[in-house]
Amino acid sequence: MKMGHIEITFTGCVLFEVLSDKRIHIVAGYSDHPLFPSIATANNMWRKEIAAPFGSAELTNKVEALKNELIENLPQAIRTYAAKVKQIIPV
Repeated sequence: MKMGHIEITFTGCVLFEVLSDKRIHIVAGYSDHPLFPSIATANNMWRKEIAAPFGSAELTNKVEALKNELIENLPQAIRTYAAKVKQIIPV
């Protein structure tokens, strides 16, 4: 049996922006959607958002926690992605 090409992606990313009130908004996560995280409705395996004032201790603490959560959630995101791939590609 020959299969045609199937495009599958796994994206891990961090997106940030400076808001008009001088806060930093950060979105981090994992997805198989090509427009993640710029589209809030994109399917994701894990996603988290934070916002805090630029240069604040609050921002430093939230970024550190977000970094740790991003790393901690990678194994589960990979397992979820692998399960989706197995549904697409017959064994």
